[in-house]
Amino acid sequence: MWANDPTSASYTPSAPYQRNSSGAPNTITRGGVGDYTVRFTNLGALSGGTVDVTAYGSTNHTCKVGFWFPSGGDQYVDVRCFTAAGVAADTLFTASYIRPVQNPGDIGFLWANDPFSASYTPSPTYQFNSTGATNTVTRSGVGNYLVSMPGLGAAPAGHVKVTAYGTGDASACKVGYWTESAGARLINILCYDPAGNPVDTYYTVTYVNALSVLGVTGAAAAYVWAHAPTTASYVPSATYSFNSTGGSNSITRSSTGNYTLHLPGLAAANGHVQVTAYGGGSDRCKVGFWFPSGTELQVNVVCFNAAGSPVDTLYAASYTR
Repeated sequence: MWANDPTSASYTPSAPYQRNSSGAPNTITRGGVGDYTVRFTNLGALSGGTVDVTAYGSTNHTCKVGFWFPSGGDQYVDVRCFTAAGVAADTLFTASYIRPVQNPGDIGFLWANDPFSASYTPSPTYQFNSTGATNTVTRSGVGNYLVSMPGLGAAPAGHVKVTAYGTGDASACKVGYWTESAGARLINILCYDPAGNPVDTYYTVTYVNALSVLGVTGAAAAYVWAHAPTTASYVPSATYSFNSTGGSNSITRSSTGNYTLHLPGLAAANGHVQVTAYGGGSDRCKVGFWFPSGTELQVNVVCFNAAGSPVDTLYAASYTR
């Protein structure tokens, strides 16, 4: 869903920009400044799954997932949003919850629930690997983690989404890089406090290959790894790019830290976008907006540093309808 009314006490988000596999509408309740509860109706039959969140709009705000839990047949997701300085703030955002009920293809996710351990196996309830293998995490330094998803390294490079987790502070996480080794997909995760200092914290991470980041088979979907942040216009690496229509995605830069993704064949006034900053350093990225133009979908992405100033940086972005 897209949370399009950040100051309302309770509302049903815009119908074209939300989806629920049960067919029921999702709703949102505001518990305080920058504190929201998303109710995914009828999706709480079981614990588990994963959640991704991205802040939305032209500001330098960030959002993260506080926690999630099933209750009364529904799935409840707490979302927390902040200014660049780490102060709670009302803002727009996108959020998704998935729990695979069948094997949709190359996908893996986990909730990193032990940020201080040198090496561990995350909670089996909150992790998934489409090969049936068990994902693990190692910590190499403060806020620096390596996720291993066995069996998912044989596929092409794919796409990664990372979301910080917890209610205690405004920490933010990003993907440092991803690669493969001995058949496993290896994903480096970097986490920072609002001042840009490395910090040990919880997070969720999702990996997909040639598939919607929501794990929906046959969905209209696209993703890109934006690897040339100062280039005016370019076609991103085909290895890290996907378009369900077969079209060639491209990216243009309009100013410092301001980019437009061009996704041919996917024009529609609906759908869902998630964004993750990429690379070393504490830069952050979010979705500015998205809209159809002719036959293509255009997705605006904005990036900024820990001080909240626009910055050119790498990122990964995905669209699903």
